[in-house]
Amino acid sequence: MHGPERREEQRERRRKTNPTYLAKLIFQMPQNKSTKFMDTVIFTLYNYASNQREEYLLLKLFETALQEEIKSKVDQIQDIVTGNPTVIKMVVSFNRGARGQNTLRQLLAPVVKEIIEDKSLIINTSPVEVYKAWVNQLETATGEASVLHR
Repeated sequence: MHGPERREEQRERRRKTNPTYLAKLIFQMPQNKSTKFMDTVIFTLYNYASNQREEYLLLKLFETALQEEIKSKVDQIQDIVTGNPTVIKMVVSFNRGARGQNTLRQLLAPVVKEIIEDKSLIINTSPVEVYKAWVNQLETATGEASVLHR
């Protein structure tokens, strides 16, 4: 393979191995079109993570995109939970496939296990209690009573 075909192959390899450009492109897409874009372009580019290399590169894209999203959109940590983060949608879409479930299980299992076993952490998983704590935090931060329901 010589000439233009070889250069195109090299460009594609760079796009895959350096996800910075794709990560930035994701945030330039209108929110309502980003899911379709991800399914048709990004997951196809990474061949739906059908082998270990493609899977690793797709996960690197997720990591880079999440860092980019946090830098550009997140002022406070709760913005990730209360907002509509694009990268989270990407991960959920990826996770819906069997390969994605395996990959995420392998990646997250040690971290989740470590958190669960850490007795110094107090983690409340009750949605009502989490919501009340969030409203209290907002009121404390603003110094004003919240208009949100309790």
